[in-house]
Amino acid sequence: MFAGVKLEIGTPYPDTPDEGGLMINTELIPLSNPEFESGPPGIQAIELSRVVDRGIRESKAIDMKKLCIEPKEKVWTVIVDIIPINDEGNYVLTERGFNALQAVETSSKYIWLRAAHRRSFFLSLMVSIMGNIYILWIVSHLNDYTLWYAFVLPATVAWMIFYSYWTFVKRRIRLRQ
Repeated sequence: MFAGVKLEIGTPYPDTPDEGGLMINTELIPLSNPEFESGPPGIQAIELSRVVDRGIRESKAIDMKKLCIEPKEKVWTVIVDIIPINDEGNYVLTERGFNALQAVETSSKYIWLRAAHRRSFFLSLMVSIMGNIYILWIVSHLNDYTLWYAFVLPATVAWMIFYSYWTFVKRRIRLRQ
């Protein structure tokens, strides 16, 4: 059994403007049972997705309000993909739901770690500054700053531009909450 979680930022549904979204996809592949066919999901896959979705929502395993970034504008959408490897016995439905719930719990530990991303940004900034100061100290004893101007300064500036873009645009991290 494989259960994977993807997180996307999207717009909330009109009836729940301050809650995130949850989407469960089950793909029944011929590897798990020769009776299954590749292609669009069948009735059994759709029904299993609905049951797992209902189980996660009703158990309140995910606080949907915590998935809200900005009410009526941005929310996290949790997408859970379930792919069984072996379809034997009646226990599979329970196992699917458990695997989906376990995958969601694991990913929820990491989605809320924005403070760690902020700390890593500041740590990277401090290491770059301290590294430049150290290299400048060494170069000042040699009285030859061409190495620093030619290689170290452009590499540091390029790294900070890339890391700032990655942190603030791609990860959507804010310095203030």
